[in-house]
Amino acid sequence: KEWNITFPYLHDEFQVVARAYKAQCTPDIYLFRKDSGEWKLYYHGRINDNWQEAEKVKEKNLEQAIEALLAGNPAPQNQPPSIGCSIKWK
Repeated sequence: KEWNITFPYLHDEFQVVARAYKAQCTPDIYLFRKDSGEWKLYYHGRINDNWQEAEKVKEKNLEQAIEALLAGNPAPQNQPPSIGCSIKWK
């Protein structure tokens, strides 16, 4: 509420969730799909190929993964690792 964030947000103060998912940097993207009543990892990777200059983005990896998921397609074969600042572990 303080920051007017309109989507679910996890504050992982003790880094329990980050460790469980083996997160490496921020942001580290995890996209899940529900399959036979069970949540399964569908995509784990970067948002796009250029986090510094939005106008130079050539690959929108997360967007493509979401579109594939919504279309009922298999998970993308190309799942490049996340790009961002490394996590400073407590």
